[in-house]
Amino acid sequence: MAKTATAKKQKTEHKGWSERLAQFARKAAYASPVYSAMLNGQVPNHLQQTPRDAFAGDINIGNLIMRGTFPLAGKDHPAQTKGHTITLWRAPLMQPAFDELHSFRWLRHLHAVGGNAARQTARQLLEDWFASHGTWEEKSWAPQLIGERLTAWLSQYAFFGSSADDHFRHQFFQSLMRQLRHLVRIYEDQTDGPARIAAIKGMLFAARALGDDYLDFTQIVVELQDAIHRQVLADGCYYQRSPALQAQISQDLIEIRSLFTYAQMPLPEGLGEAITAMARALRHLRHGDGGLALFHGAFEDNADFLDLLLVAANIKGKAGDVLEESGWHRLQTGRSLMMLDAGFAAGDASTCHQSPLAIEFSSGRERIIVNCGSGIAMADNWIDACRSPAAHSTLSLKDYMPADIYSIQTERKSGEGQIWLSSKSDAYSAAGISHTRQIYMNAAGDDIRGEDILTRQAAANMLVPIEFTIRFHLHPRIQSIEAQNSVILRLPSGAGWRLRMSGGKLGLENSVYLGQKGQVQKTKQIVISGEMLGDSAAVKWAIQKESKK
Repeated sequence: MAKTATAKKQKTEHKGWSERLAQFARKAAYASPVYSAMLNGQVPNHLQQTPRDAFAGDINIGNLIMRGTFPLAGKDHPAQTKGHTITLWRAPLMQPAFDELHSFRWLRHLHAVGGNAARQTARQLLEDWFASHGTWEEKSWAPQLIGERLTAWLSQYAFFGSSADDHFRHQFFQSLMRQLRHLVRIYEDQTDGPARIAAIKGMLFAARALGDDYLDFTQIVVELQDAIHRQVLADGCYYQRSPALQAQISQDLIEIRSLFTYAQMPLPEGLGEAITAMARALRHLRHGDGGLALFHGAFEDNADFLDLLLVAANIKGKAGDVLEESGWHRLQTGRSLMMLDAGFAAGDASTCHQSPLAIEFSSGRERIIVNCGSGIAMADNWIDACRSPAAHSTLSLKDYMPADIYSIQTERKSGEGQIWLSSKSDAYSAAGISHTRQIYMNAAGDDIRGEDILTRQAAANMLVPIEFTIRFHLHPRIQSIEAQNSVILRLPSGAGWRLRMSGGKLGLENSVYLGQKGQVQKTKQIVISGEMLGDSAAVKWAIQKESKK
């Protein structure tokens, strides 16, 4: 067994080095003058068809951009004008802000402002980008960003390009074609997940706008269908299980649908069904305030825009209770809503959090128990911190992390308006521990009971003590006061709740909340700690609404 494990490790390390060397070689090739020359070629001078943007812009954001400020990833960034150009293109930005800027999705906001001044602003910003990013660069020419940028440029061309002079149009089409040629060369081997769908979207828009002389539209449609089949689960959830990606891919598919409907073309088989299923799953992943639950790299996000996505998908009715294949559960009675992550997430570190059996809880439009959120809009060390079990309202074990691959079995029952659920996870099998989380919610939604049970597996060493911690992170707007074996929670509305527990040591500690892009807010967390000495340990807890006095 030891030899096999060592061989596997060596093979993995060799593969890792091989991939890194191949990536280094590709970067060197793409940055070479020879490759840059290969991207030159025939340049059109007009569009055969002019696509339209599926979503309207925000005039307020457009006016901010007109005044030289870009709202990106939750923060305002000055354009930093130098002479007649802006230096923001070269400014050190965190990845989400960089992606928003270089995607050019903000062109729709300038379109919402309208008029010659907004058109000229758009052209100036585009010309600045042509000059500063005309050749390949690793970040700004990433396949996903090229796909988003082509979509934005082509869907807004009627706004900024139709009245432009010949010089601008030549620059525009030259840059567009160079990026398109690069994307066509690399997307097959170098894209997966969200990047693949964004790349396909950009190529579909380009193929429709430029005509069959440049791209095979039919073949790209086949690629789209294959991507949908591989990435959208049967219950409509995106396979990486991130609520943020659920919204992003839903938007991508709606934009692709608009390309077909505007051109009065029949939709590709499976596209409409995927949009409907994904919208239903997106509704499942929202709190009462309309924002997203903070699992797997999500922010609260813009509730109004999420509403627009659901309207565009023509989805009506209430959210379902269970997303069976992806493992999401909603326990909702009265005004109370609890979400449970009872599935396994596959993805990169930014969207695949180590949070088996994590929960979030809200009452009406007020969030009470949350997860810490996403660190992708902050420095790199925040990503790992926010990904850890300690950043979630769930169990963590000292000296152990959840396995890379694990399974969860869930049993759920309901009757007379009440809900009972039991989920068992083997995420801590390396410690010889299984974790079961049981939750009961009464019909009124004012009494929620929970129990976390740790059980040693048969082969585990019964004599080794296991230290555990169960956390309940609180939303920053919740006031908390520690009492004997309980914590009193006061909501902004004035309503009161109390969390009681038994089976561990209760504490109230500092925490942070990154549920809103670009912000780190101080908050509190309820911490229950204990030590497992025998074959099992159990912590019972209850979240109950306080009666008004």
